[in-house]
Amino acid sequence: MLTGEIIDAEEAYRIGIVDEIVEEDRVMDRAMEIARKIAEKSPTAVKFAKRALNAARSMSLHDGLKYELGLFAVLFSSENAKEGMKAFLEKRKPEFRGK
Repeated sequence: MLTGEIIDAEEAYRIGIVDEIVEEDRVMDRAMEIARKIAEKSPTAVKFAKRALNAARSMSLHDGLKYELGLFAVLFSSENAKEGMKAFLEKRKPEFRGK
């Protein structure tokens, strides 16, 4: 970015700017695959993961880890955590309610 150099998708992938390269005609299909994977997760866990990522931009590593630990403590005591563990033990898909 600072050099103004234009790079192609392969170079962006190589240096870690993008996670994967998808053919143009498969972009929406791939985006929906990813969205479905996220939707299967606990809504609360997804929300907290976003909070942690956004907060990390303005915190030291030490403060970020403390913040993440606090979020984890809240998540671990949530109804979704209980449902996730119960579903795992019962060998079924969890039914998260966002609580």
